[in-house]
Amino acid sequence: RSEDGCPWQFSTGAMDKLRHQLNRRTQAFLDRLAPHTVGRWLASVVVVAVYVWRVSRLHGFYIVTYGLGIYNLNLLIGFLTPQTEPDSDEPALPTKSDEEFKPFVRRLPEFKFCCMCPDTGTPSQGP
Repeated sequence: RSEDGCPWQFSTGAMDKLRHQLNRRTQAFLDRLAPHTVGRWLASVVVVAVYVWRVSRLHGFYIVTYGLGIYNLNLLIGFLTPQTEPDSDEPALPTKSDEEFKPFVRRLPEFKFCCMCPDTGTPSQGP
């Protein structure tokens, strides 16, 4: 027992070790998931479809769904916009052979977008 009477008090060292182990396992899973683009997108679509089906079946959670929709729209906008705004007076592609081609760099990378979209529907799949 701890001093305040809590029977399940953990020491900070044990909690740090547990958190570190969990972070390592999560990162290892994400590293294995990175090359499987089609599988990630399919899983994302399935999670969102299950959430939409559940909301339509229960006839509720409309305000929560509206908020999650706004969040997902914000993610989509971040996914589709460039990281830096191009100058409007310069051409988008190089016109001379000595000019450098600058590829499109997204503000929100595909991997993060694909991993964050199902996060909105997954916790709300409760009982």
